[in-house]
Amino acid sequence: MKSLKLYGLIIVIALLFCACQSREEKALETIKENMNKTLDDFKSYEPIETKMDSLKFDKYGDTLVVKVIFKMRLVEGLVEDFENDYREAKRLFDIWDDPRMYNYSSYADDKRNNAYKDMQVALIAMEATEEVQKSYLDTLLILDKSHTGDFYGWRVHHKFRCNTMEGNPMIKNYIYFMDKKCEKIFLRMDEDEFSWSLFVNYIDRAYSEATEDEKIKY
Repeated sequence: MKSLKLYGLIIVIALLFCACQSREEKALETIKENMNKTLDDFKSYEPIETKMDSLKFDKYGDTLVVKVIFKMRLVEGLVEDFENDYREAKRLFDIWDDPRMYNYSSYADDKRNNAYKDMQVALIAMEATEEVQKSYLDTLLILDKSHTGDFYGWRVHHKFRCNTMEGNPMIKNYIYFMDKKCEKIFLRMDEDEFSWSLFVNYIDRAYSEATEDEKIKY
């Protein structure tokens, strides 16, 4: 009897192992099809490592959240650019804001006026993009209300070699959000541009900021 139980356990483990293997193989097949459409030199494509984790309908697995986060990063970069523009314009304004210069020089007066206009433009742009940021925070809170935490697919981390368009070899790391059967790709992320750990930290920070803003409003 003990032998039968042992054999049964071995069979179950073997079946689970085979299922895992076939799932990874299916994921690789789907990834390969995608690579054939997107890589500059598909013939140079060579898989190195593939890891799979469960994909849940939560703030880390919702594709809509991912898209909002990428928009937030873009807007955040714009805010920084406008802040730099404002500081530079303010620096020039301070240089030419001297009555001894602009009262007697039309050139100095023009410099001062142009710097002042640039300051105002940068300030308006900065305030506008900050409002956009706040709207994204509100969107995150709305999306979070629908999150159930249900398993709906797989998060596949894929490391591979390939050549650039110029023929230079490189190693890339992508993340794929796939369905349960690993037949459909919902989303692809380039980990070399935004790693998974940074992505998770960014989401946590964004939701924390959104929660704090909501408390202030009410």
